[in-house]
Amino acid sequence: RPGTLLVRNRDPLDLVIGGFGSARLSVSDLDIVAPLEITRYTAPEAVAGGVAAASDWWSLGIVLLEQITNGACFEGVNQQAFLIHVLANGVPLPNDLPPELSLLFRGLLARDRVQRWKWAQVQEWLEGKSPDAPAWPSTSSGNDQGPSVMLGGRPFYTHQSYALAAAEPSHWNEAREQLVRGVLTTWAQDANFPPPVIAGLRRIAG
Repeated sequence: RPGTLLVRNRDPLDLVIGGFGSARLSVSDLDIVAPLEITRYTAPEAVAGGVAAASDWWSLGIVLLEQITNGACFEGVNQQAFLIHVLANGVPLPNDLPPELSLLFRGLLARDRVQRWKWAQVQEWLEGKSPDAPAWPSTSSGNDQGPSVMLGGRPFYTHQSYALAAAEPSHWNEAREQLVRGVLTTWAQDANFPPPVIAGLRRIAG
C-alpha cells in the first residue's frame, strides 16, 4: 500500500519499503498462510489465503493505478464489493489509458499469478518493449445481452458488475430498494444466475 512506500531520494529515485506484513522467504510458488489484513491492494490469491512472489507485483499495479488516476477509479467504491469484483472479473481499467499504460496494467494485474508480470517483463516494458500480457475482458461488450436491471440509469447484465456499482454511495439507496422489493431476485431468476446467488438474494431480502 502507498503508506509503506517511502521516498529516500528523488534523484536518483530511491524507495524504501516500510511494511512487510505478508513478506516471507520461500522456495514455493504459493504459500498457504494465516489470514492477512485484506485491502484493495491485496492480490486475488492472497484474498483466498495464499501468498506468492507475484502477489507483490499485483499490489504494485494497484498502487500505480491509484496514483495515475488520482484515486478516481476507487472513489466511493466499497472495498468488499471491489474485492468480489476482482475475484470474479479482475480490476476494471479506465478506457482512456494510453496503450503503454494499458499494457503495463494488463501485465501487473493479471488475475492468474502465473501469467502476471514479474521483474523480467517490467524491465522490458521500462526499456520500451512490449512483453506479452493477458487480454483484458471487455466491460461493455459480450455480456450486454439478456435480462438486465437498471441502476443509476444504466443497464446491468451481470451480478458482478451490478455489485460493484451498487456499492457506490450514489447508488446504494436505489439498490437497497430493489433488493427489498424483490427486483434483484426476479432479475437473477430470469437471467439464470447461479443458485447460490439467487439463494443469497432471497436470504438477504427476507
